[in-house]
Amino acid sequence: MRTRLSLRARIALWCAALVMISGTIVVVLMIVIAGQRLHDNAPQPGPPPAGQPLPGQPGGPPADNPLQRQRDDQRGKIANETLSSVQRIGLILLGAFAVSSIGIGWLVAGRMLQPLRKLTAAASKVSHTRMGERIRLEGPRDELRDLAETFDQMLDRLEGAFAAQRAFVGDASHELRTPLTVMRTEVDVALDDPDATVEDLRHALDGVGEAVQRMQALTDALLALSRAEVRTATVDVDLADIARRATEILGPLGFSDRVLRSQLDTAPVTGDPVLLERLVSNLLENAARHNQPGGEIVITTRRDGTHGVLTVENDGPNVPPAEVDALFDRFLRRTPAGGDGPSGFGLGLAISAAVVRAHDGEIVAVARPQGGLSVTVRLAR
Repeated sequence: MRTRLSLRARIALWCAALVMISGTIVVVLMIVIAGQRLHDNAPQPGPPPAGQPLPGQPGGPPADNPLQRQRDDQRGKIANETLSSVQRIGLILLGAFAVSSIGIGWLVAGRMLQPLRKLTAAASKVSHTRMGERIRLEGPRDELRDLAETFDQMLDRLEGAFAAQRAFVGDASHELRTPLTVMRTEVDVALDDPDATVEDLRHALDGVGEAVQRMQALTDALLALSRAEVRTATVDVDLADIARRATEILGPLGFSDRVLRSQLDTAPVTGDPVLLERLVSNLLENAARHNQPGGEIVITTRRDGTHGVLTVENDGPNVPPAEVDALFDRFLRRTPAGGDGPSGFGLGLAISAAVVRAHDGEIVAVARPQGGLSVTVRLAR
């Protein structure tokens, strides 16, 4: 099995290779230039200056001058030794550069990769029960710091997701416990009564049936919430068409006594038609549920630049502005207007917010001064 070098070793070797290539080019150029300069300065045979007799002629130098030849040989020997020294020194320097570049590259690589080691150490400590580890890298703004900050942001999102998941499981378990307790109580009462009549048993079964129906409705709502987080289709749709179909649900849901007003202008958006229909239906149902009999519900759609805007308003009871943001929390229930107690499961606005997040949109709720709530949704086309 071939062993792979570490990233630090590979960076050090790359530094050494670059230095070797650069150093080789410099040494070769130095040797070539030195040799050329020595050759240019060496004595060259040629005709004597004008007016000077040639060697061997009367008054000229002897044809064979041993002293001059000895001087020329000495100069050539010195030139060759100098060139050899330059070559030897160049090779020694090149080897020294190679060795030192590996060491320097190793130190520099270690310094550069230190944030990666911190990131690896932080990642190894992270688990679903220990999400507080962060790198928080300091120093100049570079690619490694961007990577460390991205990792910290990912951990922030994961920590929030795990916290939301734990809260969701706890809330769902609490909500499911209630109908199960009712079912168990009805069955135990019926079984513990030896004189129970058919009417008593029928009454107990009716209670069990109601609990089963409520548990089934809660399960459907939880399933809708989980599916609302992810888009399964993306097509061009018109919020006005979806709103027209959604307005038909109020009657079957028992809210036919509410006054519905609509102004549905074209509002093209891009999204999942099923999820968007769930969004509009939940907002309308929530507006009707938290409104008194005969109350008014207003739904409008319009285009705002590249966005489609949906607004649902009602004139129900006053909502404290400080409680508006909490209305999108799961399992937060308020007493419906005209009702004896809370109804529903407190998941309507939570599902609506999840659908909007899945579409990268924006949902804002505002308490109306005259009572009721105004919810506005902005979705991109």
